[in-house]
Amino acid sequence: MISLPPSERDLHAYVDHQLLESDRRILETWLAAHPDAAAQVSAWQQDAQLLRASLSGAL
Repeated sequence: MISLPPSERDLHAYVDHQLLESDRRILETWLAAHPDAAAQVSAWQQDAQLLRASLSGAL
């Protein structure tokens, strides 16, 4: 179970699709009410997508 406010570890677990469905929903609700944190998480998600795309051919 995640803590509120979420820790940086919780946020990264969200970005990496490592949260339980129930925790993901809780975190998404929290992010909707905290736009600065949501913007940071969105930037991390974009970085992760770019990294995955860059490494997809290397593996």
